[in-house]
Amino acid sequence: MHDRVEKVALGSDADFPRGALVPNMSSGAGHVVAEVLPVGYARYVRVLHPFFVPPDSDPQRSSPGPARTWRSLAAEAGVEFDAEITWQSLIDVLGGPNARTRPLWVSEGRLDEPARSALLGILDRNRPGVANFLYHTGAMARGRPPLLFRASLADFDLVQETAEDELGDRGPSAPTPEWIWPLDRSGVVDTDYDLVSTYVACDEILAEAILASEAIEALTCSTLTRIA
Repeated sequence: MHDRVEKVALGSDADFPRGALVPNMSSGAGHVVAEVLPVGYARYVRVLHPFFVPPDSDPQRSSPGPARTWRSLAAEAGVEFDAEITWQSLIDVLGGPNARTRPLWVSEGRLDEPARSALLGILDRNRPGVANFLYHTGAMARGRPPLLFRASLADFDLVQETAEDELGDRGPSAPTPEWIWPLDRSGVVDTDYDLVSTYVACDEILAEAILASEAIEALTCSTLTRIA
């Protein structure tokens, strides 16, 4: 355990944000943002995970090479670029349904660089201080109880290293925090275990900073936006 990372016993903080979600809102048309982020925040933003060319035969491993944007792929596919766009709607320009031969890949449950550092940097500049990092579904899928850590946002890599040590799973297959939020609960970041987007609940200033970042591809959404 790194001295800048505190492991926190699951208690009242473990009930947030999960206890503030609106469960089972799906009406057959897909799940919505309110099922992964608490309601009541001024703004909601969808951060799109970038598309990369996999470096080898394992599509779960992302390449640090040039990324393709969802906007450019949507234009190529002739589909609307909006807050509910799915990777399935881009399947023809992505190279077809076979994941192992598809030339472009997008990570589920993981926001790749440089978008992750850009997002955490914006959060840290606007809400500096200690934050909570909750590993929930990823930990349970490995037969472990959820893990809750506290550290500064700048120490994300140390938190991730600590979690990987606890879970015995390292590298691209290791889960990243499902939720991150500052102690004052002024915002919440959700990178759901099986989604290709990260969703953020926040205030106006933070939302505009995310949307203006050249390192992040993001769209305004709402609590009723279908998640993907």
